[in-house]
Amino acid sequence: MAGFLFRTPMSRMFGASTRTIAPSHPSFLSVRLFSDELPADVKAQIEEDITNHKLFVFMKGTPDMPACGFSKAVCQILTAVEVPFGSRNVMEDDGIREGVKKFSQWPTIPQVYLNGEFIGGGGLMLGVLGRGGVGRVVAGGG
Repeated sequence: MAGFLFRTPMSRMFGASTRTIAPSHPSFLSVRLFSDELPADVKAQIEEDITNHKLFVFMKGTPDMPACGFSKAVCQILTAVEVPFGSRNVMEDDGIREGVKKFSQWPTIPQVYLNGEFIGGGGLMLGVLGRGGVGRVVAGGG
């Protein structure tokens, strides 16, 4: 059975050896063995979404009914500057919700893609969008 390896400076300070500890219950093992690979159908859907739209937002909720503050803020700014964008409600599909995090290697939602490339999460985008840079970014002016 796979175990967890703990190697801490404190254990070395006290002369303790590195040890492997087995999970106390089989259900904890699933966390350790969960695959980091994206299922093919999830990857295909994400790629389709980001290639079919110049600007695409994976968000909680919809642009008309956002389910979190960051998703709402991103949509409000994009709508206010009249930048067309596509979106997907990640709350409707657990595979997409977790898959997009692996795809971008970014742990939070919303996620914004421009021309098929991940450009940021909610907080990062609010800084760019809030400074009025979204028009320049989408137009290709940086």
